This record gives sequence, structure tokens and C-alpha cells, in this order.
Amino acid sequence: MVRDATWRERVEKVVNRVYNAFPSPEFENWELCEELILSATTVCEQTIKFDIEIENSAWLLNQTAFYLNEKGKYSNTNHFYQKSLEIREKLLGENHIDVATCLNNLSLFYYEQGEYEQAELLRQRSLAIVEKILGKNHPNTAASLNNLALLYYAEGKYKKANQLFKKSLAIRKKTLGLDHPDVATSLNNLAALYRTQGKYIKAEELYQEGLVIREQSLGQYHPDIGEILNNLAELYLTQGKYEQAELLFKRSLVINEKSLGKDHPNMSVTLSNFALLYDVQGKYDLAEPLYQKSLAIKEKILGQGHPSVTADLNNLAGLYYAQGKYEQAEILYKRSLVIKERILGENHPSVAISLNGLAMLYDSQGKYEKAESLYQNSLVILEKALGKNHPDVAVCLNNLAEIYRVQGTRLPISFLDLYSICYVGFSITLILYLKNQHITGYHRIDVEAIPCAPEQIKTLKTSKPFRNTCTSVDS
Repeated sequence: MVRDATWRERVEKVVNRVYNAFPSPEFENWELCEELILSATTVCEQTIKFDIEIENSAWLLNQTAFYLNEKGKYSNTNHFYQKSLEIREKLLGENHIDVATCLNNLSLFYYEQGEYEQAELLRQRSLAIVEKILGKNHPNTAASLNNLALLYYAEGKYKKANQLFKKSLAIRKKTLGLDHPDVATSLNNLAALYRTQGKYIKAEELYQEGLVIREQSLGQYHPDIGEILNNLAELYLTQGKYEQAELLFKRSLVINEKSLGKDHPNMSVTLSNFALLYDVQGKYDLAEPLYQKSLAIKEKILGQGHPSVTADLNNLAGLYYAQGKYEQAEILYKRSLVIKERILGENHPSVAISLNGLAMLYDSQGKYEKAESLYQNSLVILEKALGKNHPDVAVCLNNLAEIYRVQGTRLPISFLDLYSICYVGFSITLILYLKNQHITGYHRIDVEAIPCAPEQIKTLKTSKPFRNTCTSVDS
């Protein structure tokens, strides 16, 4: 007992020394954090072993875990956050602002691991405490709203995410000023949501506004600038603006490598998107090694079952599909689908992407029954999550229509109605064309024969599998 008490006294003294030395883990302090992280981690482990329940140990546990999380080193993160929360609840009570900070940071761990339900519970509790103590218009309240919105975005709950992102942005503009970095964070996240919803003009405006703020306030090589450059490049890629996308991806890679290192999860995001840029242009020999490098980083840091891994699995599968390597493609599509359904649930739009890719693979192999079922499942998910006018719904409809055409199947009127709704400006011409031909159901629409059919509809006849771009959003 005496010996244990002596060790506890020694550990507590070391805790206080490391507490005084370890800085707040903002980006500008990362170099010093890295010098001290081994000592901090060891002390945190001893804190847990000897049950050192003082405020300094709670702070050190929380800050050490936060830094490890930022660097993509997750092995001790949950353990440290949990102990920090336990100490603060015991010392300060369950409704203290520092407890809210611990809850938010612990939720970040679960969010990064794709455990969204657990993360949501923690963030809702954190928000309730912050609003009660600081009020509904405080910058910390805006941060909590933003973080809860991120969860809804990840879960495909876009309406809820939109409301909270906008509310957070309004508070930040009012309390911090229009040029504050936190305003840029809200702009980046709202832009990501708009891009996902196909609102590309709005998304570009917000990304550009956020980029200007970050360049003016953070310096040339801050990782937040690399992040928003990646996101803007991703938007250009989605729009087919390949030259603009390539320039920004290159800038993002340089900044991320300099500020984060070659093996950081954020580095893999830009690598994956850069690979996609080559992929969609048919430069498969350049795309494949970048996909594989991105996948290797994510599997090493996050684990093989992490939801972030699925983007590279899906994209690499799409590349193998395009090259006619169907066996390899099927294995990766199925692996991606299993992870997504387990982590995100069967009705997430990301699940629809894997379903569509697998369907196209079966389609190409003449396995039409399997393909049709998967296309229909994908369509139901996308229509519910994204709305009838989203571009991804249009592509999925086109793929399903092609299955019907190949099999000579007459399409139901309900399908025609949805098909026409997708192509605003084209729908009236389509309906008139069908009426003039006395068609009430059809096996094939000859798009080239339809007067005034937009060029974008004509190009959809040779649709490729969906690919996943990787958007970075900020907590």
C-alpha cells in the first residue's frame, strides 16, 4: 500500500510536469507536440493505471487523445478520452463546459471510426450543455451545431445537416466576423453538402469564399488550405473541369505532404481524388497506383473495416471494371458494400454507389436479373436520400433503362414519370414525343431522335460506374 502511494505521488508529479510542457494541439504546435507525445502517452497510461483523478490529468488525457486523433493514431484515443470524461464528470459535475468538450472530442473518435449512432448521442449531449451554459448564440454553440451537422451529413440526413450548417454559419459570422477561420470551416462544410446534392454553383461560391479567408488568415502551408483546395478540385472534377482540378489537386498534395506527412489520412483523400481524375480520363496506368497507395494508408491507419476505406475499394473496383477485370472488380465491390451496410446502414446513399457499381458489373456480364435488382435498390435509396432531380438519380435511371432496353422490357408509366422529372427542360419534349408516337409504355427511347434533347442526356447512354470522391469536412 505504501509503495503504491509512493508511485501515485510520483506519477502525479510527472503528470503536472508534462501538463505544463504539453501545448494545446493546434496545428502550429504540432512540432512540439510530436517531441513530447511519447512522454505524454506514457504518463496518460500511468494516470489510468494509478487512477490519478486531478484536473491536470483530465486535461492531459484529453489533449493527448486529441493530438493522436488529429495525426490518425487511434489506438489509445478512445481510452484516454473516456478516462478524461470520467474524471471531469466526477470533479466538475455532468453539466460543466469542460465535460461538454470531452463529450465532443470523444464523439470525434466515434465519428472517425464510422460509429455514427454513438457519436450522435455524445454530440447531442454536448450541445445541450453548451447551449445551457453559454447560450444559443455563442461561438462554442456554433461549433457544437457544426459537429452535429457533420454527423447528419455523414448519415445522409441532408435536410437536418443543411439546417444546422446554416445556423452555425450565421452565429459565427455574427460573433466572430466575416473573415474568421471558423467561418471558412462552416462555408467549407455547407459547400460539401451542396456538392453532394448537385448544387454545384452554390458549392463553388462557398468554397472560393472559404479559400480566400483561409489563405488570408492561416498562411500558405496550413492543412486547412490543402483541405479546401482538395474539395474545390473535387467539385471541378465532378463537373468535368479536369485541368482546373489537376492544378488544385497538385497544390493540395504539396501542402498536405509538407504539413501532415506522407502517411496521414488526409493525404490519402487527395491521392484518391487525384487517382479518380486520371481514372475518368482513361489514364488507368496512372490512376491504379494512386488508388492503391491511398488504400494502403487508410488500411494501415484506420483499419480494413473503416468506412473511409470503401471509397478506394469502390473506385479501384470501377477501374478494374473499366479494364474488363471483372473478378477483381466484383471482390472489391462486395467488400465495399459489406462495410458500408454494416457501418452506415442499408439506406445510405453511399451504399447505393456500391450497388450501382456491382449492378453495372453484372450488366456487362449479361447477368441482367441480378443487375436489375441492384439498380432498383440503388434507385430507391438515391431517390429517397437525394431527391428525384439529383444527377446520381438520373444516372441510375439511365442504367436501369438500358437493362430494360437490352431485354426488350416495356417500362411502367411510373418509371417514365420519374425519368422525365429527372431531366428538367427535357421532360416536356420527351412526353410530347411519346404521345406523338402513341407510346404508353416502351422498350426503348432513341435519344438522338428526340427534338431538343440536351447534350448531357445523350452522353448518359454510355454511363460509367459511380465513383466516390473524398470530401474533407471540418469539426
